Amino acid sequence: MSTSVDSLGSKHPLRSWRRAVWWGCVAALMATNHASAAPTLPEGAAPQAMGVIVKLKDGRVTTADGRGMARPSSLNPEGSQRRRLQVAQVAQRQRVSYLVQKDTAFGAQVLHRGEPVALTDAEAEAARLRQDPDVEWAVPNEIMRPATTTTGQTAPSVDYTYTGRFWMRSRAAAGAGVADFPAAWTFLAGRSLNPVVTAVLDSGVTEATTHPDFVGRLFTGHDFVTDPAVGNDGGGRDADVSDPGDWETGCPGDLSKCSSWHGTSITSMLAAPGSSTTTGSLNSSQQMGPGIFASIDGQPVVLPIRVGGTGGASSSDIIDAMYWAAGLSVANAPPPPNPGARVISLSYGSLGNCQGGSNTVDALYRNAIATLRSLGVVVVASAGNGDGSGTLGYSSPSKPASCQGVIASTGLRANASKAAYANLVNGSRASQCYFGVAVASGDSGQSMSMLGNSGTTSPGTTNLQGGIEGTSFAAPQVAGVAALMLAVNPALSSVDVAYRIMQSASAFPTSGSPTNLCSASSLGNCRCTSGTCGAGVLDAAAALNAALSSPLFAEGVCPAPDVTTSSSGGSSGGGGGGASDAGMLALLASIAAWMLGAAWWARLRRNQAIRATAQIIKTGKR
Repeated sequence: MSTSVDSLGSKHPLRSWRRAVWWGCVAALMATNHASAAPTLPEGAAPQAMGVIVKLKDGRVTTADGRGMARPSSLNPEGSQRRRLQVAQVAQRQRVSYLVQKDTAFGAQVLHRGEPVALTDAEAEAARLRQDPDVEWAVPNEIMRPATTTTGQTAPSVDYTYTGRFWMRSRAAAGAGVADFPAAWTFLAGRSLNPVVTAVLDSGVTEATTHPDFVGRLFTGHDFVTDPAVGNDGGGRDADVSDPGDWETGCPGDLSKCSSWHGTSITSMLAAPGSSTTTGSLNSSQQMGPGIFASIDGQPVVLPIRVGGTGGASSSDIIDAMYWAAGLSVANAPPPPNPGARVISLSYGSLGNCQGGSNTVDALYRNAIATLRSLGVVVVASAGNGDGSGTLGYSSPSKPASCQGVIASTGLRANASKAAYANLVNGSRASQCYFGVAVASGDSGQSMSMLGNSGTTSPGTTNLQGGIEGTSFAAPQVAGVAALMLAVNPALSSVDVAYRIMQSASAFPTSGSPTNLCSASSLGNCRCTSGTCGAGVLDAAAALNAALSSPLFAEGVCPAPDVTTSSSGGSSGGGGGGASDAGMLALLASIAAWMLGAAWWARLRRNQAIRATAQIIKTGKR
């Protein structure tokens, strides 16, 4: 009698189903590794999070699915305390340890251990919290980092010709990659303006109340850095927006670990008054020269908000600050400014395309930005600096620059070719629905000069510093033009402003050096196109002229992110953080269970066939 062969093609069914399960597990693990693999962050550090953000099912309309529109919410003291106790019980049930608990936007809570953790660890904790029946959603509190490639500021000799500040000069003098602010100042001369508030969310400002370029130019801001270790100022949130330094261990030997004075530099680009000049000044080495808002003299123009410090900025602090800047109340903060900001400049980011699902912080950014834009607020963010080496960008912008409705600002050299480090941005809005544009932001051999500080760790003297570059310094230029457009025509919506900036941008040069076109395989210094560096080069005067025309634009339909809305555990899609460890284990278990079932069923059918054959032999009947 011949040996029966089972349906899996083996004479040994037990080995067969074991083999099937083994290969199923291998396939699942391979799929997991492929889906979660990600390059190094633009700033060269592993992705981190300051714990998790968790929202309870308490009936409040604050979804995190990226489709709705959520606003910050607050509870009375009794309700807040009750919610804190509920969250503590949830954390205990799901084995999530923490040392710090605080209220944040969306009626949610932040839980963390007092120090950053690996993003994958935070994703795993958030996944456990989502399994609890009392939790509506939970996401990692991802850390964003400043988009600068500066490895230590240097004090240049006093330069009366503004060579180091080429970005504020005319195109005739500096090159096709600058915004040509002198032409914009000429356009604004003699016009009646209605200045708006521009918020700079950054590391704070040194000598904010005493430096001649800042006196009378800054509104009363706020420090939103919650964690004292990040804030480096001995406390949490308070009214002091000064920058105590964001140095890390290794300074001064490693200049990249020394304090960046990032917020001071960006604020000086905008706020320095028209009366700031080096010529004939006794303290010429300490003055910036006219900033972008030079035409709006004699009054405050910038709202400084501190969100970052040592190690970067947590997403919960950034989102709270965004809401507050726009004039909305948030927990653990004073009453918001009135009027709120019409423009927000943000030069912090992290790897990802802002298309992650409801289990990632991407959804919170999308909700916050949608809310702000509904209030007419223009959000501008830096596109990011690639692998952090200063020589190679990535093929898409970082987040939140890549969030729908944000103006993503990438960097150019003075000749309008892409700065080697700068990430690519698309000018068509075809995929992720951000707005892409480019402007000079320094590069190797042509770094920028602006205000910084002489201190390597703690603040020294606020003075002119050089050696500065990065897409961080493209964002405030675009934000400044947006604010001047609103000063010319306050009736413009956020969409009107963004479209006019794109449509008035100058075309990229089609000849000259370099000759290689930017692409996914050419990410260093390369020749720009509208598909790789945005709609064109920011043109300040042309954008102001476009602001005078009647509002004509509608945003149109943008593709909805591929998100899941379940509050209890589905894995996230898209970019950003990727799926959690728990989600991958669930997928692995499902595949293994399926393979076990298939093998068991085949084995059962084989045994039935053997018994039926034996019965035929015994009885002679079929």
